[in-house]
Amino acid sequence: MDALFRGGGFTRRCAALFGGGEGEGGEGGEGGEGGGGGEGGEVSPAGMEVRLCQLHQWNLWRSERGGPRSHNPRSSWAPLPAALAQRCHDRSGVRVRV
Repeated sequence: MDALFRGGGFTRRCAALFGGGEGEGGEGGEGGEGGGGGEGGEVSPAGMEVRLCQLHQWNLWRSERGGPRSHNPRSSWAPLPAALAQRCHDRSGVRVRV
């Protein structure tokens, strides 16, 4: 699991899909779980909300399990770009109707 998160590829992919990275904007565009659409399909607004909430949960888990003084390997996982982390945080309290 470390290999997936440590190098920053996961967070760069998230920024590309959901926007919010450096110089990024807009909403992501791939479908799949939680919003309809297949690979390359459009994501429903409710699906996007679900995904942003899930990503917020991952970000919380990452920070709780491995702070800067931790000996836990998760402390070396790349964080989400600040703009995407804020967007996920902002959407985490929104009630979604599916």
